[in-house]
Parts: sequence; C-alpha cells; structure tokens
Amino acid sequence: MVSRVLGLFLSYVPVWRGILVRWWLLPPAVFLLFGIARLVHVEYACPVS
Repeated sequence: MVSRVLGLFLSYVPVWRGILVRWWLLPPAVFLLFGIARLVHVEYACPVS
C-alpha cells in the first residue's frame, strides 16, 4: 500500500510540470482505493481477537 501512495505522489510531479496528461493520475489512485478496500475486507473477514 505504501508503494501505491508513493507511486501516486511520484506520478503527480510530471503531471504538474506538464510532461504527462492528467488522466495518468487515475491508475495509481484506483489501485490505492482497491488496496484500502482489500485491507478493510480482510479486517472484517478475518478479525483478530
């Protein structure tokens, strides 16, 4: 998950400088949301007592 957050921030810099188009930020953000959803699902599916 940390690598996804890092990827999102690293991909923001070229977009901000105008090297990449704005849609490039969508894949890291989607993967970040899927990672968070997976962690929440695992927490509810396999609770630690």
